[in-house]
Amino acid sequence: MRDKDYSLGTVPPVDYEPGKPPEGAGLTFLADFYKTDKGTIKHLYTPVYEEYFKLLRDKPISLLEVGVASGCSLKMWSAYFPKGKIVGIDNRKECAEMCKGYGRITITICDSRYVNFKELFDIIIDDGSHISADIVANYFALWPKLKSGGLYFIEDTNCTSNPGYINVFNGTRDARDFESINYTHWLDTMKQEMDAGYSRISSINEYGQLLVLKKK
Repeated sequence: MRDKDYSLGTVPPVDYEPGKPPEGAGLTFLADFYKTDKGTIKHLYTPVYEEYFKLLRDKPISLLEVGVASGCSLKMWSAYFPKGKIVGIDNRKECAEMCKGYGRITITICDSRYVNFKELFDIIIDDGSHISADIVANYFALWPKLKSGGLYFIEDTNCTSNPGYINVFNGTRDARDFESINYTHWLDTMKQEMDAGYSRISSINEYGQLLVLKKK
């Protein structure tokens, strides 16, 4: 497999295991070490994440990520947060076999749009289908599961305005789910509510293809 393929949901997941990383390694190093595309392999989101997470690194945080694939980013988060609880969601049954031997990583096979977690999380990351309708549905399902002051990340937002992205799913989803207005209308509404003073969001920041929401 190519390095970037380990993070794809369109190829069979492979439980890549490189061994133990150096203690205290930075997030970009860990991303590349475990072959997640969050580092230099593709997206380079890690500098943004590290800016938000550097004061949380040694705390017993709880992190939920939608989209497991080969489990590479879950392993990265587990290494970066040595006291953290890491939970992954994916709808592919074979993803349940990833991350064996990582005691602080739990993988749940379910549809992220209809989750029923009782616990609350400090950090939630949507690296799932990237379909605009799913991004919105995930937000409404998962935002209530985010603690006050918590951080909510949405990756690869460029997919919501890419007409060719529909071809990745080979006609298995309704074309209306891919319409960019699902995402843009939701985001505009969130900004308007925040400006009006009755939103539970305290800040909205965009870093290229990465959106970051902070909960009041």
